[in-house]
Amino acid sequence: MIKIVNVRHKTFENLIILLGFFDCLHIGHKSLVELAEKEARANDAKVAMLTFNDGYEKTLGGSGNVLNFKERAAKAESLGIDVIITVDFDEGFKNLSPDSFIELLTSYHRVVGFACGYDFT
Repeated sequence: MIKIVNVRHKTFENLIILLGFFDCLHIGHKSLVELAEKEARANDAKVAMLTFNDGYEKTLGGSGNVLNFKERAAKAESLGIDVIITVDFDEGFKNLSPDSFIELLTSYHRVVGFACGYDFT
């Protein structure tokens, strides 16, 4: 069963964290998961996916998700993801600097690596 935790909830497993938008989980994401799984095996870690709770699209001015959170969680579990780290995409999170973003993740989680697509910003 997939474990779901808030970004500010301490975890104790070694994690390879997938970074991306993940409003859906498509074939490109599957390749990213496979890369993360390979790294996780090599580093005695679990694969975690950072994703937003429902409602983030309003902050971005959008109209909706391709998949809601429950659907994304089920799809992530079917792809072999062990942990979902949830984030409320609010103004505070939106305005984090890159350094503060990494500090947030590494202060609450045992991050041994990150995996992201070529266009992640």
